[in-house]
Amino acid sequence: MANVLRDERQAAAVQSPLALLLTAIAERAAAIGIDEDEFLDWLDAITPEVISADAGVGASTPRARLADSVDELDVFF
Repeated sequence: MANVLRDERQAAAVQSPLALLLTAIAERAAAIGIDEDEFLDWLDAITPEVISADAGVGASTPRARLADSVDELDVFF
């Protein structure tokens, strides 16, 4: 996943939907204190419900939006 982001940024190409989603998740995770070096391990272990009890209900808090984005990522896989 990290390679997709890096490759598209280096090529200055239009990002794929997956790369855009991963970028949004990384930015939102950083905003709640997830360190860039910990991000992939965190992403591998986290679930939307752990991030926010408001996951999937259309809430607009930063944690709820992050949880919804992680849930969307789960759909890709």
